Amino acid sequence: MRLFPRATSDVSRPTKQDLYLRAENAGITMVETAIGLAILGLVAVAFLSGVATSSRAAQISDRRVTAERLARSQIEYVKSQSYIRMDGGGRHYRLETFPSGFSGELQSVAMDPTTAQPLPAGQDVGLQEITVSVTQGSKAVFTLNDYKTDR
Repeated sequence: MRLFPRATSDVSRPTKQDLYLRAENAGITMVETAIGLAILGLVAVAFLSGVATSSRAAQISDRRVTAERLARSQIEYVKSQSYIRMDGGGRHYRLETFPSGFSGELQSVAMDPTTAQPLPAGQDVGLQEITVSVTQGSKAVFTLNDYKTDR
């Protein structure tokens, strides 16, 4: 029994044309690989760009939702307080404290109930427009308007 069989005659040798085609295709494989890697890189950059954009959008949405909840809470707090006439008495509504990083501003204006227009300073007939603006840092994030009546 032989360990290494002899070459048989039915194994065909490559022709000159086969050798030529192999040599021609060897360089194309390298170019194809480079093009494939470039396409893969472009897809990765587009994917990571999309992830970064969606992350930023989630942060903005979270900040806006928080500011909206704060504004609604402040409006309800002002509406729960006794009615303060805007007739020059110097009194004004109070706001609750804001969480760290947020601040707010309150504005109340006496309104004419028949025309829904602001009344001149010093007049108040029992209807006020309350505006709460919520800021984070120095950037305004959300503003909410509502009405308060003297009941």
